[in-house]
Amino acid sequence: PPISDKRDAPSQNDKMAKEKAPKKKQLKQVKSNNNPNLKAVAVLVLGNLMTPGSSFSAEDELELKAIVRSLVNPFASVVDVHVAATERFLQLKAAVDRD
Repeated sequence: PPISDKRDAPSQNDKMAKEKAPKKKQLKQVKSNNNPNLKAVAVLVLGNLMTPGSSFSAEDELELKAIVRSLVNPFASVVDVHVAATERFLQLKAAVDRD
């Protein structure tokens, strides 16, 4: 459960700031999608997953690309992108190794 916030009741300024927040978030989203660091990590992760000699199908590659794309959003940290792609990579690798 979330830790309750023990500060005083929100002031009028806080309330107004909250009401304006959604507009700010949209702007932030546009900016974050152009975040060069996240893009670089996404490219790096994909590069690692799709090195020549990997036995992944085209569908697997498309799925991995979609995962990385979906994670390159304002709320995804570099770690989130890497973890999700790595987990999926290991799942696919396990499936390939079983065949």
